[in-house]
Amino acid sequence: MMNRRFFLSLCVALSALFTSCKEKANSTPKEASQSLKIAAWNLQWFPGKIPDGGTPEEQEAHVKAVVNELKVIDADILLLQEIRDTEVLRDIAKKELPDYSLDIISDFEGNLEVAILSKAPYRANDSYMEGFYRANTIDPPRGFVAATVKLDESNMLAVYSVHLKSNSGGIEETTPKREESARQLITFNNNLKERAKSHNMNLISVIGGDFNSDPTSDNWADDKTLSILINEGFKWTGKNTAQEDRISWLSDGRYPDACFDHIMVSAPEGFDVSDSVTHKTTRDISDHRAVVAVLKTE
Repeated sequence: MMNRRFFLSLCVALSALFTSCKEKANSTPKEASQSLKIAAWNLQWFPGKIPDGGTPEEQEAHVKAVVNELKVIDADILLLQEIRDTEVLRDIAKKELPDYSLDIISDFEGNLEVAILSKAPYRANDSYMEGFYRANTIDPPRGFVAATVKLDESNMLAVYSVHLKSNSGGIEETTPKREESARQLITFNNNLKERAKSHNMNLISVIGGDFNSDPTSDNWADDKTLSILINEGFKWTGKNTAQEDRISWLSDGRYPDACFDHIMVSAPEGFDVSDSVTHKTTRDISDHRAVVAVLKTE
């Protein structure tokens, strides 16, 4: 059963979203380009790459390296994870990435926040932060942020930035928390889809980030996190990508390279999404690589 607090906040969010759309009905809608590039990247304790951030010099070097790569990636929408210092991200969004709007950044317990940034014309109409709630004995950490943008009179885009439970403590022990997170994402998205339908709009949904689940490895064979989303109509954009182009977590010498970061897309007929690829960086910048996909319209 849906957590009551989660349900109420969802209702408020949906009401605000479609009220906003209704108010804008007489204005000129955004014209979506033929392609929309989306990138998801875990920045590793940004800034500094370690829990306490390290020295000011180390943090500054990390910021500079990340900003340089974000400019190279040049995505229309950025889904970022593992933000240690939210004020630093706010500052660089204003000063170093002026083409982007910081649509939302989370404020969960701890200091591993997630964020969404976007360029015009994909700046959010509305944005939301939801903590994952306890379901029976399963208590997933953190939560997700989401942003919605009206593409035109018939289509709404919803993007989510997620950072699911790590494998610290063992894969078997942590898998239920990732799977429960996937179910709660579906609950939110399905309600958003139904509300969109009631307003004669399609919903295109993109969930991106660090899933901490590797569908290419037998070690995660019993982890159904991605399968739960796929069974609800989401496409894993890395399915047909060559292995060397979907490695997103780089080995630290203790564990092998892994495909932890993914972009999942649910879209109606008329929309397509490219196979995702990783943006090639080294552990000098982050232990994760950005995953990039392109959403296309016919």
